[in-house]
Amino acid sequence: MVDPGRRIAALLGTVLLLAGGTACSGHVDVSVGGPAGISGPSLEDDLADLVTELSEVTPESMDCPDGLDAEIGATTTCEMVHDDVRSTVAVEATGLREDEETLEFVWKVEPGSQRLLTDRVGDIIADDFAEATGLTLTELTCPEPELAGTSTVEMSCDAVTAEGRSGPVVLSAKGAEGLQVDFSWRLGDQTRPSGSSASCGEAAGGQRCGDRND
Repeated sequence: MVDPGRRIAALLGTVLLLAGGTACSGHVDVSVGGPAGISGPSLEDDLADLVTELSEVTPESMDCPDGLDAEIGATTTCEMVHDDVRSTVAVEATGLREDEETLEFVWKVEPGSQRLLTDRVGDIIADDFAEATGLTLTELTCPEPELAGTSTVEMSCDAVTAEGRSGPVVLSAKGAEGLQVDFSWRLGDQTRPSGSSASCGEAAGGQRCGDRND
């Protein structure tokens, strides 16, 4: 049976709580006494280390263009790509120890900011696509680069197989939590192999499909 779903970026429970508003803490050595605080590149490195420690997966990218001012209450946001999901990380300075030149901060993934990178979906669903259809998926092209985890609108992508079949694969977001996005996919009529009368969702009893075995 096709697996009932694909959850992107499976993380430890500590990180999953971030979607509910729970913040994680960190600190970084800075040169205090001015508004400069921590630079963007330094903040990117520290956040990436914290995420890696919690999730055991290193972010592909972390972009903090504005850095973080060295004053309590200062805020900034960073954009992170982590295991097929792009999300926004909110950072707030919570403490400044001038004698130790250390800036303390909290960070969390902003709820609703998680977006699935659609150019990764072909690889994610390839095995289940083959199991459901008997066809080898070689290309999946979507009209938008990202699918919001909270989106209620389906996205139709163009699939091409090694056997010369082509047609739509429809993606549906099922929700987001922490650094994860749940989504399902189903086949359009043109993508079905000869003799097939059920889409992936139908073949799985209406359950979700698309789990990738890394």
